[in-house]
Amino acid sequence: MKKLIKLLFAFSLGLAMAGCAKYDDTELRGKVDSLTSEVNTLKANQQAMQAVIDVWKAGGYVASIDNSVPGQHTVTFYGDNGKTVVLYDGKQGEDGKPGADGDAFFKDVTSDENGVTFEKQDGTKIFIPFAKAFKLVIENPEAELEAGAKVEFAYKVENANSTTSVDVFAGGNYAAVVDAEASKIVVTAPTPAVNGSVLAWAQNEEGLFSMRKLSFFVKAETTVVTEEEEYQAISGDAGNFVIGLVSNVDVEIEKPTVDWITVVPDTKVAVTHKLTLALAENTTGEPREATINILRSDNKKQVQSIKIVQLVKSAEKVLTVERVWGKYPVALGKAWTSEYATEHAFIAGNDRTMAADDEYVYFAAASSSTKGILAISLKDPSVCKEVNITGVAGGLFSTACVRTIYNPSTSKYILLAGSLAFDGDYTFNVYAWKDGIDAAPTRIISWGTNERRVGDFFTVSGDWNKGEIWARTNIAGKNPVSFKWDITNGEVGTVMGGQMGYTGAAGMGSVYKYNVAAKQALVVTPSIGRFFNYKDNEGYLNVDSAGVDWTGIDNSVMARKFGITPFEFGGKKYIAYVKKGFYNNEGNAARARLKIIEDQGSAETFLASMEADKVVYEFPIQNKNNATTAEEFNEVYFVDSPSIAGQEMANCAVIPGTDCVYVVGHLFNVGVSVFKMYLK
Repeated sequence: MKKLIKLLFAFSLGLAMAGCAKYDDTELRGKVDSLTSEVNTLKANQQAMQAVIDVWKAGGYVASIDNSVPGQHTVTFYGDNGKTVVLYDGKQGEDGKPGADGDAFFKDVTSDENGVTFEKQDGTKIFIPFAKAFKLVIENPEAELEAGAKVEFAYKVENANSTTSVDVFAGGNYAAVVDAEASKIVVTAPTPAVNGSVLAWAQNEEGLFSMRKLSFFVKAETTVVTEEEEYQAISGDAGNFVIGLVSNVDVEIEKPTVDWITVVPDTKVAVTHKLTLALAENTTGEPREATINILRSDNKKQVQSIKIVQLVKSAEKVLTVERVWGKYPVALGKAWTSEYATEHAFIAGNDRTMAADDEYVYFAAASSSTKGILAISLKDPSVCKEVNITGVAGGLFSTACVRTIYNPSTSKYILLAGSLAFDGDYTFNVYAWKDGIDAAPTRIISWGTNERRVGDFFTVSGDWNKGEIWARTNIAGKNPVSFKWDITNGEVGTVMGGQMGYTGAAGMGSVYKYNVAAKQALVVTPSIGRFFNYKDNEGYLNVDSAGVDWTGIDNSVMARKFGITPFEFGGKKYIAYVKKGFYNNEGNAARARLKIIEDQGSAETFLASMEADKVVYEFPIQNKNNATTAEEFNEVYFVDSPSIAGQEMANCAVIPGTDCVYVVGHLFNVGVSVFKMYLK
């Protein structure tokens, strides 16, 4: 700046001296004009720089910045400071080429997603942020009102601060107030009613402002609101189709112009109409459509029309169950687990129990010398991994039994594993993999059984928010006692015990519930099955020593049915389980079959459903030659071998889904099969 002033002074002096004689001063005057323009530009630049400082001091915002011209920055500010200024880099010399210092007040101007940084020649930096949208948001700004009626509008202000306020102005005799605490605007229609509007706005002390208009229409003459303006994917089957609508006058359907639609008399309740159409079956092979006109009943004036599209009648879907995969002994005396024993030695011949979720089928290795849990993919048996059992200990078998329980809070399953309390270590432990099977589990039960064998089996009922864990004594000579632990929001309560058992009930069995709310339970053993009524009575399962049987008789037909699981699919109810023995040789321990039966749908009919035995699907667990029918299996099953069979351990798991259900059947040492149930 000083350099320019000196040059300007020198040129002025030259002009004065030249005035004393005749002299062509055209070139000199041109230079003076150029210097004057440059001074004016510097003044403008100085004003622009001062504007930046003013906005920064006021806590203002940048609306935009344009860096398209090299060495030049066009900055537009936001709100009351909404002016545009042009700044020049101090890196540019007077001829536009890079110079050492330049004449700009700012050395550099840079921007990022958050704002603009102005760097002075002395290195000091000023940062002004970009403005964020300040907006009053009201989702549905229109409403229909009757005289004197009130309507509430929820609102929010985007990028509000502590100085933000919302206010309203009502016209047309409407009344409106702002409930700032509830973030809503309450509007009252006048009497008599008229159409009107209310202005609502938000503002803050920084000068930001946003307005919305609320519009109101009084119900007058004809107002018809249908549920849909266009109905798609109507079934191709014959049947009635209902159009739901709201109207303040009587309406009717104009006679359709197509012969496959017939109008059924209207059913009206107050202002709600149910206009019904009878649709014929669509056997044309293609979808078809029609427009339905809705008329006022008094003057036949059309007030609404809708379009419906009827699909082609489709073939009925058939309930189908298919075996996804199965694993069986590869030779006599060699368990099915031998296929996995090379990589996972602990599993060989130790697969006492099984559980499943929507990813894996789990097998607990149970022996006094080893422990572990193998997870095999539900859909691909070639994929498997070991569960992290860090910290799992105790019992004769540390991993005697596995189960899964659904957690509604995460929409995932939790794996559970329990120990066998017996023979030197009578502590029953249960562990939960709350964070997935790759993480270490948490012990949720540690209970001394008073020298009773507990843990060959345990079962679960309900889910992780409200559920139960059940176990029972499985050895002769001890009281036939059952035990229960309640689960509430992922927390396990104290043990409840009771004489829910009877003479002859020893052996590898367990307790099954229809659902967590039922106060009935089924005790299953290899020799007998019996239904009990019970109730929780101050921490004790209150039944007498013989049990309170539903029918008054022992239900031996329930014996040897393991993994009993009620479930629902396609609007119908079923029960799945594994039955030991097979067809004409019920006592053959090497034979077992998965059964899916129809269910009558309640805890009270649980026994009746089991006794009725209406089979939906039945197939063997063991299947040497991948037979496709039960009859074929009966010809090719493996010959009995004590090393393969002879254990009273069978399991069933059901994984429900929207489009299909997976059911897994398992028999200790003999095999495992995964089945898929779906509508085809």
